[in-house]
Amino acid sequence: MTLAHRATILWEFTIDNVALHHWQDFTPTDRVADQTPDCTIRAADITAGLNVSAAYYSYSTDGGSSWSGWLSA
Repeated sequence: MTLAHRATILWEFTIDNVALHHWQDFTPTDRVADQTPDCTIRAADITAGLNVSAAYYSYSTDGGSSWSGWLSA
């Protein structure tokens, strides 16, 4: 006697090959003299969403010639 077990597993996922977009509400909007300014931005990813707990950022203090390491947002 042969017993056969069969199961079907379906997975649904989205392949998102589009970078974040809808960048808006940058602050500060002008240059500041503060060496440690509070900076904010809003971003959205309408294709697959944005996992805020896994978001990272880097910054430049010399106009983009060099960048910081990645920091947790």
